[in-house]
Amino acid sequence: MLSTPRLIERPAQHYVAIPARVTMQSMVGLLPRLWPEVAAWLGARGIAPSGAPLIRWVVIDMAREMRIEVGLPVAKAVAGDGRVVAGTLPAGRYAVAVHHGHYNELVPSHAALQAWAAIEGLEWAVEASAAGDVWRARIESYTTDPQATPDPADWRTEIAYLVAAGPARPRARSVKRPAAKKPKRGAKRAKRAAKKPKRKAKSAAKPRRAAKSKRRTQKR
Repeated sequence: MLSTPRLIERPAQHYVAIPARVTMQSMVGLLPRLWPEVAAWLGARGIAPSGAPLIRWVVIDMAREMRIEVGLPVAKAVAGDGRVVAGTLPAGRYAVAVHHGHYNELVPSHAALQAWAAIEGLEWAVEASAAGDVWRARIESYTTDPQATPDPADWRTEIAYLVAAGPARPRARSVKRPAAKKPKRGAKRAKRAAKKPKRKAKSAAKPRRAAKSKRRTQKR
């Protein structure tokens, strides 16, 4: 299940990670090995992570393979080495939502976020290439530790996409029929005024009837 997406302005975020080429099947067993390795690399240098473990989706081709970076955010820029690379998530406007549930159900949540963006007229910061779609910033942050919270129904994963700079496309809106115009107040007053003389004419007829009745009594 996915929470209601929001648009959030975010500053640049430094991180360190281990790059990998994976498929949807091979990445399942890889992630639990890479995050501890990155954490140990930071610990050896006396650096503490500044947030939850993350995956940065760099290039995506679902039919073949994907290039990802598995790492941890840090408060300051850090120099990488041959195994661990240092990177920065760009500042900008992000579409953010939280996935509730097992990690295996993340694909439908991504689809839901993309469908929401299409309705809102948003464009992602992504470009097509021969290797697949190249994303400037598409991130999953794993905010729940499965060891501390063993029930998958309680797991939370934040999904964030960088929105392309520039004006958004207009939202698709249903065409509404114009409402029927109400009669103006002046017209109503004119109708009321037209009715008043008739009422006076009726009231004027009453004395005539009274006079006729008097004459009849006198004759009698």
